Amino acid sequence: MLTTINAQRNAVGDLVGGSSQWVTLSKCREEPSDGGTEVSTVSAHATNKSSAIFFPANAPAVPVNAEIRVLGADGTVQVQGMVMRYKRYKHYGKIWV
Repeated sequence: MLTTINAQRNAVGDLVGGSSQWVTLSKCREEPSDGGTEVSTVSAHATNKSSAIFFPANAPAVPVNAEIRVLGADGTVQVQGMVMRYKRYKHYGKIWV
């Protein structure tokens, strides 16, 4: 998940100290979506998703609209995008991207 620290204004009014970094949350498995798969969001708006990401039930929660990426075993980016929906089930969790 990409975490961002907002910049602050110094005494002169310049923005200083803002930064972003990727934080590893958990091991996971990414599955591409079937063609035409849609997810209904909180506003009842249907949006096409590109992937479903499965992870252990004890992994930290991921907020909606957070930017995430999934890396393969060799370190290459498998998928990157914004979280459209997050759901924790009894034995696993699922994120729609």
